[in-house]
Amino acid sequence: MTPLFRKLHKWLGLIIGIQFLLWLASALTMSLLDADLVNAKNTRAPQIEGRKWSGYVEDYDALLSAAPTDVTAIRSGWILDRPVFHLTSPQGHRIVDAHSMERVVLGPSQISTIAKSYYKGDGIPAAPRLLERTGEARDFSGRLWRVDFADGNDTTVYVAANTGELVEMRNKSWRLFDLAWMFHIMDYANRVNFNNPLLVASGLSGLMLSLFGFWLLFVSFKLADFVPARFMPKYNLRVVDPSGLALKEAVVPSGENVFAGLRHAGIDLPSNCGGGQSCGLCAVRVRDQKIPASPADRSLLSAEEIREGYRLACNLPVKGDLCVEVGNSSDAWKVRTGVVSSVRSYGAYLRELVIRPDEQLTEAYPAGSFVQVAIPEFDFRRGDLWKDIDDVSTDAASDGDSSISNRLPARRSYSLCEEVKLRSDKEIRLLVRWSPGSSGGKVTRPGKGSSYLFSRRPGDTVAFTGPFGNFRLKPTDAPKVFLGSGAGMGPLRAMAFEQLQRNAEVDCFMLAMNRRNELLPFDEEFLNLAASAPKFRYFGTSPAADGADHAVSTQVERLLAELRTAELDIRTCEYYLCGGPRFIREARLALRNAGISDTQVSLDDFLV
Repeated sequence: MTPLFRKLHKWLGLIIGIQFLLWLASALTMSLLDADLVNAKNTRAPQIEGRKWSGYVEDYDALLSAAPTDVTAIRSGWILDRPVFHLTSPQGHRIVDAHSMERVVLGPSQISTIAKSYYKGDGIPAAPRLLERTGEARDFSGRLWRVDFADGNDTTVYVAANTGELVEMRNKSWRLFDLAWMFHIMDYANRVNFNNPLLVASGLSGLMLSLFGFWLLFVSFKLADFVPARFMPKYNLRVVDPSGLALKEAVVPSGENVFAGLRHAGIDLPSNCGGGQSCGLCAVRVRDQKIPASPADRSLLSAEEIREGYRLACNLPVKGDLCVEVGNSSDAWKVRTGVVSSVRSYGAYLRELVIRPDEQLTEAYPAGSFVQVAIPEFDFRRGDLWKDIDDVSTDAASDGDSSISNRLPARRSYSLCEEVKLRSDKEIRLLVRWSPGSSGGKVTRPGKGSSYLFSRRPGDTVAFTGPFGNFRLKPTDAPKVFLGSGAGMGPLRAMAFEQLQRNAEVDCFMLAMNRRNELLPFDEEFLNLAASAPKFRYFGTSPAADGADHAVSTQVERLLAELRTAELDIRTCEYYLCGGPRFIREARLALRNAGISDTQVSLDDFLV
């Protein structure tokens, strides 16, 4: 029920929020407008009340003879300086001169004179227009004349066609007020009904929004929010590796989530969001219990992972003794340091950093794994990211004087470009793409992690933990197909070399794509590998080189054609995808359209 309420609350909040802004804007508009100006008091000429008819002759016989035989009402009045009788009958309205008893007919010239008598100002009247009805005099049901005056406020005088009497006087201030009134009462048809269905529906939606919000607030609270931790029941939280070997045990108060409990015990699970349920890196496998998956679990974990018992540690409360499995040994959480030994640029936005650890690694770093780099507080100029760097091919550093800063320490994940075997002296190679923070019309801050790593130069120290992740090469002899883009070529490079070392007789295909103005990373290395390894075939697409169609779907289709040419069954090949979310989305769609099952596809979409 809670996920449904959350979704309803979100959409009702959006709808009511828009209307609430209209209510506020319209109310503010109406309150700022001058009421006298809206009512045209400054252009309304004063009228003489209770004038006596001079020389009036009470000749009722003459009056009745001028009237229709079925007169229902007679009243006296004035048209300009002329005393008249208004006669009402089922046939309509008739005006009779009070002296001559002759019928008075109001034409355009008379209406223009009458309109000027109601108007006070220096505006010149336009020719009168006869209207059947108008929204500016919506309470009047008969025909009426409209006379516009060319003054600074666009004044309009409406005169009743049958009586010559003033109906309404409008101007642009009133029209703005009327527009605001329409939005305020939500009567978009007639602008008069305060109890219209839209307003009633908005009121009911607002009530539902409040009720859903109250429910979500209620369920968000836990007992631990009100009771100090020292008074809460304590439970044992055990951490084991995939073999069941105990790695850590902690005592955690009831209600605390696994992510926070392990942090207090000295274990920092990988996370880019700091336990905010948005990156999915802190997933753990619950052992010996079945715990229902939450909406956050379903949105960030695959259906297979959920079936196997994986849950987000940051969204997994401890309500009893609990055992969770992590995919790494305890050494993975040890903070290590290393010195940058070299930096290579692949254009302005893509860079490879080679880091030499300060001590020999006691943990193997498999191909496809990632490390978490510690991002400290920093503050430097944007131009410093490209200082002393060759091959900057764009204007990325044009705004070199602007500042890039990080006020809170953080962690960011970066995949390895090369497998590091146990107790080897190999360096750690990372391929990093700088996130400028503004793209597609959206303006955001540059990426903390990529900005920090782009500022590193040979000799600088970097702290990291790892390895983490489960993006791995499957131990089979099925043909391997690697599809990557940008920084995604890093882990694919490591996987390709691992496969060639494991079994060089397995067919391997590599498709590399890049963004505009970026060089293809490892392009020369892949070309040399393709020349020396008969089973390895490389296809790189570079906009600067060939100007071909580089749509992801087009390139995937061409690669599948190469597989068919090699007489391989594309449905039994294994596909490894790595790159940004958009690249992954388009590549998966192209594979599905070719009849390839998702079970044959492994991916790392860098969504985190």
